[in-house]
Parts: sequence; C-alpha cells; structure tokens
Amino acid sequence: MQSRYGSAITHIQSGIKILCEIKYDEETHRHQHDALKVSKIPYISIEMLEEMFVRLDLQVSQMVRKHEPMPNHVQKLEIPAIFSSLSEARERLVSHWHVASQSTDDVWDPLSGKLCTVPLAGAWQKKSISILARWSSAYDAYLNIQGENLTDRKKEGTAVLRILKELGSTAMMLTKTTVDDQRNWDVFCSMFQKIVSLAEDIVDVDRKSTTERPTFCIDMALIGPLFAVSCRCRDPIIRRRAISVLRKYDRTEGVWNSFATYKAAQRVLDIEEAGLQNLRSCEDVPGWARISNVSLLSDPTEQRATLTYSRPRDEYDLTERISEVI
Repeated sequence: MQSRYGSAITHIQSGIKILCEIKYDEETHRHQHDALKVSKIPYISIEMLEEMFVRLDLQVSQMVRKHEPMPNHVQKLEIPAIFSSLSEARERLVSHWHVASQSTDDVWDPLSGKLCTVPLAGAWQKKSISILARWSSAYDAYLNIQGENLTDRKKEGTAVLRILKELGSTAMMLTKTTVDDQRNWDVFCSMFQKIVSLAEDIVDVDRKSTTERPTFCIDMALIGPLFAVSCRCRDPIIRRRAISVLRKYDRTEGVWNSFATYKAAQRVLDIEEAGLQNLRSCEDVPGWARISNVSLLSDPTEQRATLTYSRPRDEYDLTERISEVI
C-alpha cells in the first residue's frame, strides 16, 4: 500500500466489485465477465484472488466502515469435516465472520437502535451459531491429528484463531434488543479472561523469539480483539490485563496500531471508572457509568486514532455522541 491509502482502498473496492461480476460457465469451465476479457492462462487463480480480497476487505471495512459483500465467494467456501491446514481454517472463519457481520445490517435499525424483527434476528443468530459449530468441529478434528506436530509459530496461530472464535461466540450468543445495555456483557467475564490469557501467552512467546521492534501484518490477530475486551469487560483485573498486553505489544495489524489502541482502551477505562471506588468486579461499574457504541478509527499515517462513543446525557437515558482524538 506504501502509505497511499486512498488509492489502495479504491483499488480494493473496485477489485471486489469486478470479482462479484465474474460468472463461471459450467459448459466451457471458464470464468466470464460482461465487459472484461478473462485470460485463458491467468497469472493467479480467481479463487486465490477472492481469498486475498476478502482479507483485504476486512481491513478496509475497519477503516471506512463499509463492506463490499462477496456472497458468491462464501457460497463456495464450504466448511469441510476437517481442515487441511491452519490457513484454510482461518480463511473459512474470516470469510463467514465477514458475511455474518454484513447480514446484521439487514436486521438492525440504526435510527432506533433496535432489531427490526425478532424472527429475523433469531434466524441470523441461529445460522451464525450453526456456522461456528461446524467450524469448531472441523478445527478440533485438525488439531487432534496435527496438534503434536505443530511448530511454535503454528501454535501461536492456533491461539489467535481460538481468540477470534471466542470473541465471535460472545456476539452470537448475546441476545439483545438494544445496543446500549452494556451490562449484558458481564456474563462473558470468563470468556474474556480466556481471551486475555491466550493473548498474554502469544505476546510472551513473541517477546522471547523476536527483536524488540515494531512488526506489521495485514491480518487482524490480537489488537482488535483486545480492544473489544477492554471496552466490553468491566471486571477491573481482566480489563487491566487486556490493556497491559496492548501496551507491551509493539505491533501493527492492518489498520490497528497497538500503541494508539492502548491509549484508546485506557481512555475508555478512565471514562467509565471516573469517581468510582473499591472496584472488585464488573458489577461495581453501574450502568449509568458505562459508555456504548465505542468505535476506533485509526489514522494510518500516525500513531493516533479517533475514539467515538455514546454516553448518557440525562436521567431520561438520552445519549450524546462524542469523538476524541487519542
């Protein structure tokens, strides 16, 4: 991308649009496009391009908050009985997660902050849980066979996938009718603790095996999930552990910079715990002190970001939207 983010985002979105327009002819066994010619001997297969652009679109959606759906790609990504590799497991998880998150736009009313209809929301939740269950079964089967032969790097990869799976589980299991009832997250404290413990193990391995310098990868791994935990988990110990990992994790994952994210997570904690004393559990943070709809928009060229959130404005539960540069 070479810091030309505007051009890169436009290129990615245009590429996905073209891929969505390509059709496969069953008779000729070739891909076709209404306006563009398709090479008989492609430099790279359509399947590899689709996988690449799905991963890139996940990063772009975190920058511009806009998805470019690729339903045809996901329809071809059947979940097997057992995965053949970690990369296949990750591709299936990311692709189905990506489309599941898009499908919520069809049932969520952003103006009222409510699900349009309970049946639609229930159908989405049922489908998502089914996908996650099939993915977990195929992933567990892979680990049962390959577990003892995994390298340290692949073991780290398995831990990252477990984090993404656990975080996805919380969103799918949470039956909610409004976006502002933050106390619903309290039941997931044990799951948040598991995510933080896995992240701590990964960071400890990284600090021992690499030189202390910033590293970059295009895929989401720890930073996004740890920020989600630090915003949703009000247990003072677990929350501070998540923020501590962000502070020590000198890394950039796509648009997520660990230092900027650490500062944002610390700011969320400071806002919610201001004036509170003797915090021992999530129950000690009252509903009126909790903020909601937290989002973080990173500036790719600087180690800073814009933190946006909603907080109660008065006793009638009216909220105001606030943005801060972190």
